[in-house]
Amino acid sequence: MSNPLQQCLQEKGWSLYRLSQESGLPYATLHGYAHSTAKLAACSAATLHALALTLGVPMETFFAADDLYLPPRFAACFWDCDWKGLTAKNIPFVIARLYDRGGIPGLLFVEKNFTLEQRVAAIKSQRDFTPVCANFLAQRYALDKSEMAYYRFPKTSRRDF
Repeated sequence: MSNPLQQCLQEKGWSLYRLSQESGLPYATLHGYAHSTAKLAACSAATLHALALTLGVPMETFFAADDLYLPPRFAACFWDCDWKGLTAKNIPFVIARLYDRGGIPGLLFVEKNFTLEQRVAAIKSQRDFTPVCANFLAQRYALDKSEMAYYRFPKTSRRDF
């Protein structure tokens, strides 16, 4: 699959050098974005806006609808799964993991990058929280504990089998 920035440049018939001149962004930065979808996904909203404005395309052009980018600093939260293969279908799982295992940086990332509706839906549907995290989230979002999967489906102990 081709990089979305390269596709836009090809459609317009522009080079990276011309995009650099027109947008005011450094050539080296644009080269990194053109050759790495992860770098493009990690760039700031201001940079994306400058690229979209210069190329005359919406900002959404640079991402597939199913892409989900997570910074490498959160890799430890997903030690037991392929964290680079996560997609938009995995948003509730990602939110739960980042809240529970990401510490303050994970909490800030979730609250900055996911909508309130996505966060609340994840809290209500996932049960992968520690008790402390579940209580914190119930208080933070003023949720009745009966709405949360963590409290609706108690974990069984080995003695129950």
